[in-house]
Amino acid sequence: MISKKLIDLGVLALRQRNSRGSFKPHISVRFRDDTGDLRMFSIDTTRTPGKLSQPDAYLITHAHSDHHGKSAMLSPNAVCSEKTAVALEIRHDRRYAGRMFGLGDEVDVGGIRVKTFPTEHTVGASAFYWENDVGTRILVTGDVKDAGRLPPCDILITEANYGDPADPACHFADDLEGMKCALFENGKVAFGAYEFGKAQ
Repeated sequence: MISKKLIDLGVLALRQRNSRGSFKPHISVRFRDDTGDLRMFSIDTTRTPGKLSQPDAYLITHAHSDHHGKSAMLSPNAVCSEKTAVALEIRHDRRYAGRMFGLGDEVDVGGIRVKTFPTEHTVGASAFYWENDVGTRILVTGDVKDAGRLPPCDILITEANYGDPADPACHFADDLEGMKCALFENGKVAFGAYEFGKAQ
């Protein structure tokens, strides 16, 4: 199988620096649009300080805190589904300042046609799909529960926090007995949870 480098596909993936000089979480993607203009989409990452060059879009896949919508939602360059915007507003008690779309809609982001697809990870979770100037198909998903409706792509940018099922240290089955033991035999216990549904 021949593997092309990202740069051969007309895409540069990068991590930007934040105001403290360290790298921001998640990545940004630089590419050229149909007219040859250089564009940048930042994916599920924190907002870039105002004094620095802003991306063309902050793509927010869903409203979980590890996808940094709290910061990006304050930018007019933010793009997310209507349901994700509502969830962000409720969670952070702030007004969403960006653009919204219905799941499955095609949205114009600075002249770039971006198609959206549901990922079923949580309410409003969406994937983003577009092509660059050389026809490379780029798909950004965030977390995915159901990939059945996602289109084929040349470059996939997805969440990467899943464990290896072959690793015995990773537990993928519900451990109800372990939970009962922790609750009833060990006294007071706190379990971490997202305040906005996690569907994994």
